[in-house]
Amino acid sequence: MENTDNLDQQFKTLARKTKRKRWLITILISFIVSLFVVFGSYKLTQFFAKKSYLQLDQQFELVADVASPNIHSDSRYISLSNVLGGTLVSNRYKNVNGYQIPWEQKQGSYDWITYSADSGTDAVVEISNDQQIVGYRNKATRNKIPVFFNPHAKDSLIPASNEAQSLKDMPNHLAEVGITFDKPYTYQEIQKMIPKNLLINWYWIGTNAHFDTTVLSSYLGINANEKNGSLTKSDYNHFIKQLNKANKQMGYQLNNDAVSYSLYEDGVAVTEEHSTLETAKFSGIILSGSTENFKSLENKPWLYASSVGIVIEKVPFIQPTK
Repeated sequence: MENTDNLDQQFKTLARKTKRKRWLITILISFIVSLFVVFGSYKLTQFFAKKSYLQLDQQFELVADVASPNIHSDSRYISLSNVLGGTLVSNRYKNVNGYQIPWEQKQGSYDWITYSADSGTDAVVEISNDQQIVGYRNKATRNKIPVFFNPHAKDSLIPASNEAQSLKDMPNHLAEVGITFDKPYTYQEIQKMIPKNLLINWYWIGTNAHFDTTVLSSYLGINANEKNGSLTKSDYNHFIKQLNKANKQMGYQLNNDAVSYSLYEDGVAVTEEHSTLETAKFSGIILSGSTENFKSLENKPWLYASSVGIVIEKVPFIQPTK
């Protein structure tokens, strides 16, 4: 009888040990599986977040290359990053004859699902005179921005004028001025037209449409060399490549008086006619320089309109480019 009791006790002890062992194995397996699930979810989230980041970064690059009139970026970095995503920030400036003027940051957010650029970046506020809109300011910096005109538009929200002629009353200043030509000119023709004491910052490709370009918040064109205002064949070819990408990936469409206008489609149509820098024609430029030097533009037959942007006072410790 005693042997039977001992045997029962041994069986119970063995059963408890087996049960405990099974529980430990189950817990261990669950822990390992949980680790794999957590690690896998983390890696998967990171994979898709990186994909969204790269798409957003490419969009920033496209805008910088094709739709940033005299706007330059000197750095892009990730801010407020976390496991699920973050914020991409681009520090930007304008070049006014060698003076780098801080411009509004461009920001965009991304996560493991999607990405989006801040729609408020480069927003403008109207400048009015006797209930007539005469220009725009950047909403963040409050600096005036150059406007470009379409000589073939039926109507113009902002009347074409020659604002550059008012600069002669502002000595010891530097100015940024948008120039709209009476017709498109080639790169070589423009080099001969512009006085050497003014810096060309940007070349506007213009439009094939009869759309009022003064309602646009952005224009398509190429930023020039910051030191001498030149363009190279490589610059123009890169612009064409990026413009075609932008047309496929980004939408910019306006409807004005029942007229539909697509900015990037229009840009592609313009450049299809001029596939090389030698044949390319430009409808306007952004110039910068000392205010007194703009006097040489008065009464030029090719000047359809001029629109002043940033105007700043010279300082003795920064040497202008020209």
